[in-house]
Amino acid sequence: MAATYTTTKAQGATFDYSMPLANGDTIASAAWTVTGATKVSESYSSTAALVRVSGGTVGTPAKLVCHIVGASGLEYERTIEPTITAEFIVGDTPIIKAPAEVLAVPAPTISDLNGDTVSGYAWSASAGLTVVSGYTTTATTRISGGTLGSDYALTCTLTFASGQIFPCVIPVQARER
Repeated sequence: MAATYTTTKAQGATFDYSMPLANGDTIASAAWTVTGATKVSESYSSTAALVRVSGGTVGTPAKLVCHIVGASGLEYERTIEPTITAEFIVGDTPIIKAPAEVLAVPAPTISDLNGDTVSGYAWSASAGLTVVSGYTTTATTRISGGTLGSDYALTCTLTFASGQIFPCVIPVQARER
């Protein structure tokens, strides 16, 4: 029985997608066909097929189709359709800062990394907001500047030990406090 799963992926992200086989059968072989994004790599074990993808066109769903042959001889097909977004925005509430303030901002926390770990941080900010020198590759950055009444994007790009890359955008508003 074929199944389709939907999700989202930021255009600049490189993510792993896993398709487990949980019906008692084991995987003898697996192959992924990827359209609308770039297949970076693929692999499988006896219990799950894995594909790593990057890129894609904003607003257009990619299609990741996994064809699995079970040790039983049965064949399975699973589809994942990630919609490509321009960015992944963290949280529902922007950070509010006065233009003269220097604020500490921690990196986004991800609760389920499936055993993966964050191996690096890269911070950047849209024009007018400044990532303070010396805090561009740390888990907590410092930001300064901004023009009163303006909105900014602060981006923390997380790199994982597995090679996955996840850029997270934190909205920042320069307001009186």
